[in-house]
Amino acid sequence: MWEDYLELGYRHRRPKLVEDSWGTPRILMENMFFPKGRGYDCGNTDGWLVGSGTSRFRGGSDPHARIQDMDVDGPTDMAVLFPSLATQAWAIRDPGFEAALCRAYNDWIADYAGAYPERLKAVIAPPLNWIDAAIAEIRRLPQEVSGVRRHRDPSNIHGRNLQQPELYPLWQEAQELDLPVCTHISTGSNIPAAGGERFDNFFQTHCVTASRSRR
Repeated sequence: MWEDYLELGYRHRRPKLVEDSWGTPRILMENMFFPKGRGYDCGNTDGWLVGSGTSRFRGGSDPHARIQDMDVDGPTDMAVLFPSLATQAWAIRDPGFEAALCRAYNDWIADYAGAYPERLKAVIAPPLNWIDAAIAEIRRLPQEVSGVRRHRDPSNIHGRNLQQPELYPLWQEAQELDLPVCTHISTGSNIPAAGGERFDNFFQTHCVTASRSRR
């Protein structure tokens, strides 16, 4: 995805699949692993390929294969597609690079969902470190792609909670666009989640951070 969708000026900094010192596959970006390895607020200990299921299900990258799976499983009329690796962009301190990563993912998922716009609905990732860019992004995509219907945000971004005044313009723009906003924790993604500092076990960390983010 990144080789095709990330802007050329940032492509040398694109996320890369590597193995950590325990031989676990993880995504490396800006000297950070995704999901995070062992320790507090850790990610899935199985790493990226196993943890995400991409080694088992082609539908994670092929919309035609996903539709086939949906037809077998139920059938399932519609799927809402939340970002996974794209959430790592919010941990990036460089707002220009963060915005480029979000645009790349959003363009990719828009093309993916656009293959079956009545059945695949994309959740986009706005660049929250640069509010003007985030507003521009949510203005751009819903008008171009019928499959995009909402955007996702973490429960906090670099210590800023979502109710802080500097984020008000984004919520106002989403309201004017009639665009739903989804919040979701990002356990193990280098964005501290409430309660994540209490456990070094992924199961416990995910249970606690997920429950606290929904209060």
